[in-house]
Order: sequence, then structure tokens, then C-alpha cells
Amino acid sequence: MLRALRIPLLVVFVSALTGVGLFPSWVAAQARAACVLVGMLEPPLLAGALRLATREPVLEDRPIAGVPSVVARPAGDGPWPTIVFANGATPEGRHHPVVLRLARGFARAGFVVYVPELPGLRVGEVAPESLEATIGVARAAADVARGGRVGLVGVSTGGSLALRAAQDPALHGRVSGVSAVAPYTDIRNVFQLATTGTYREGEDVRAYEPAEGYLALVAARSLARLLPEGPDRERMSTALRAVSDTDPDPLAVLDRLDRQTSSADADAVITLLANRDPHRFDELWKALPTSTREGMESISPASGRRPIDAPVELVTAPRDKYFPVAELTTPRLSERHRVTVTGALQHGDPTVSLGRLGDLARLDAFVVRSLRAAAR
Repeated sequence: MLRALRIPLLVVFVSALTGVGLFPSWVAAQARAACVLVGMLEPPLLAGALRLATREPVLEDRPIAGVPSVVARPAGDGPWPTIVFANGATPEGRHHPVVLRLARGFARAGFVVYVPELPGLRVGEVAPESLEATIGVARAAADVARGGRVGLVGVSTGGSLALRAAQDPALHGRVSGVSAVAPYTDIRNVFQLATTGTYREGEDVRAYEPAEGYLALVAARSLARLLPEGPDRERMSTALRAVSDTDPDPLAVLDRLDRQTSSADADAVITLLANRDPHRFDELWKALPTSTREGMESISPASGRRPIDAPVELVTAPRDKYFPVAELTTPRLSERHRVTVTGALQHGDPTVSLGRLGDLARLDAFVVRSLRAAAR
């Protein structure tokens, strides 16, 4: 894939470096985008050119607001615009090689970048603690940022957490922009997709089978984490964490749990996860323990009570392997809410080639707009 990317990215990179005198405003934004794209993908020729054209960023690992974080900053003196980056669910967390390359790319583009280790994501669980940590790091970053504001950027689940964090009153007026790659917006739809292969679009129920079982596994682990404290939560969480992330039928493990001894709360969770009938989903969702259901809904951007007071840039593939495009188009999250659909992505991974230069152009435009908003 990287060999195929060399020529199209070379066009982006060289145009950014050679057009400074012609279109300085556009080139400044385009040069930042080139740093991010080339820094993340590291095609050999362009990566070498990027290292020659920019200074090596400074990376350190330290807690921010009590959350272990990687902090990447440009070499030299600031002040610099600031980004908080929330990655998706991955066992390598903030130290995932692509995440670190992306952080360096942002820093080469002139941003201070905070990459927090959000609770739960390394073990494939999303919970209110994940959101609380996102908000806490964003507040701490804004306190020392140029202009007192930060850009929020995230991929997959991290993108959803960035969107939800931007709705929190604690960050009102402190977010310069939000950019999310392949996020969900309505967590109820996520659970309906994971269990029934359908989602709701208005009053309609539409089929959309996720390409992998991992979505169902994350949904199950997250629900188990939010069960009321007790032996059922421990038993279910332990069983689900032992399932391989690549298991094609990850919920089969629930059939081996002894439901005769399970509490009503645990039984309600297992019943929802075992259901394949979309017409039963709403009643089973409502039958979840109140604390579990409300905990899940609290991390859903669709449940936010106020629109985001900053530009929102969303991007996804025409058919993402987890979430349909409709997840990004409804509800509106901001008065300045733009959705980009491009074949240059497969979930959070760029997949462009010579035959898809239009898709690369759309992805590049998304990155340019995102960085311009974050730099405000």
C-alpha cells in the first residue's frame, strides 16, 4: 500500500513545499496536512524529505490530569496550538506505532499533541471513565494552551469520545474544533448493529452487517464493565476479556455462563447480547439495569444536551466496516458540521492508491480543514 501512496502523496507534499510564495495561507494549511499524512504513513522517500524539511519533535511520557499520556511537541519555542488525540480501542494504546507516528506528524506540523491512555480502551471496553479522562486531559491541556483552547481529534471510538467531550459544559468555549475519523454518534445504534446487524435511520430499520466480530466483543465487554458491582460483573468481564479480539463469534462464550445462578441484571445483559431480532432491541435495551443503560448513553454524542460550539469535521468510508455513513449525518452535532465520505479510508486506515486520487483529495481536504480549525 505504501508504494502505491508515494506518487499521490508526493504531489501533495511537493505542492505544499514549493507554493509558499504563491498561496501562503493555503500552503500553510496544506503543509501541515502533508506533515500529518506523510508522518503517519511514512512512505520511505517522502518520510526522508519530511525529516529534512522539519525538526525532530520532542516526545515524553507523563501523566496529564492523572492520565498516563504521550506528549509530543515541536522542537523550539512556542507557543503552539494544541491537539488532544483520542485513539480507538487497541491493546497497544497510546504506544501503538501508528498513533506515535501520527503524534509526531502533528508535532512536525506545529502542534503540541496530547495522547492520553483512556481507561478501558486497551482491553476493548468503553465506559464513562473513558469520557471523564478525555475531558480531564482536554481541560488540563487547554489551561496551558495558546489561547486557552484545544482541538479534539479522534479515531473510531476515540472520535466519538472527542465529540462527546466537546459537548461537556466544562469545555464550553475551550474547543477550537473537533475532527473524528469513523466515529459512532448514537451508542444505541452501535449495540443494535453489534447484535442484530441492523440500525435505525429515523423510523426505518436498515441492514448493515459489521465486517468483524470485534464490534460485538467491545459492546459486550463494555456492558459487562457497567454491571452493578458483584460476582456477575467479575465473571462476565473475565470471560469476555479472555476471548481473542479476532474471534469471529466472540459472544459464544456467553452461552457457557451459568444463567441459573446469574442475577436479573446479568441476565438482562446476556439476553440483549444474544438477541438477533431488531424488533425486540428497544424493549431489551430498556430492560438493562438503569445504571448500565444510563452509563452507556452518557458516552453517546447523540445524548448530548447542547450542540458543539466549534467546527465539527467527520470523515468515513462509503461503507465502513463498523458504522454506516448515517451515523455521521444524524443528528447534527454543530451548526458547523461537515461530513466527508472518501474511499481513501477503511475505518481508521488510509487505503488510497494511484487509481483513487479523488478520494485522496477528499481525505487531504478533511485534514487541511481539521488542522486549520485546531490552529485557531
